[in-house]
Amino acid sequence: GCFTHALVNVKNEALIQNGTISPKILCAVIGVYALGMWFALYACGVIIPERNGQQWTWTRESFSFASLVVQDAAAGVPMRSGAAWLGFVFSTAVHAGAFFSLLGNVGTVSSGIVKGMTTSTYVLISGLTFCGVDSSYCLTWRTMTSGAICAISVVCYSLATTRAKAQAVASAAQPVANVIHGSELVTDEAIKPIGTEESLRQRTPACTDDKIIGG
Repeated sequence: GCFTHALVNVKNEALIQNGTISPKILCAVIGVYALGMWFALYACGVIIPERNGQQWTWTRESFSFASLVVQDAAAGVPMRSGAAWLGFVFSTAVHAGAFFSLLGNVGTVSSGIVKGMTTSTYVLISGLTFCGVDSSYCLTWRTMTSGAICAISVVCYSLATTRAKAQAVASAAQPVANVIHGSELVTDEAIKPIGTEESLRQRTPACTDDKIIGG
């Protein structure tokens, strides 16, 4: 799954970089495709599997659109399922638009690093927000260690990328400086032959006339 996801991102970056499609249109196409697939599965009687107690629910009978308007806000949670679902749809749309814009501007590797940092932020915010409601959201040593690794990796990658770009700019500027310096020398040296040639040209006709008159 991770390999396929990375491969698709590389292909999407190639499409954007080649000018085949813009990031906004690609985001909309993939969104429509994903919605079509989920609605098709729902029409076939299947939903996203989720664990309900000790059993897994995956059939259409376990979900009803009427549940989106039910007053089912849990204790300590300021919103119900319908409002939470709308917020999720909105945030997902913003996330997808930002991701495909980054994919076209900075590439797959940098976008993947940003996604790792985003995941760490999700874990941290969820732990601080919902730990009092559900203990499964509370931060553990495993989640904190994973988040720290992602954050440190992002910082190291950013510093290394900045240093590599600075070295590339310096290397590209050095040959230009050498060419400019060399052109000044060539110009200075080229002045003398030109002046000599002009003096010879001025003297040559006079000498020729003297020979003709003398003869």
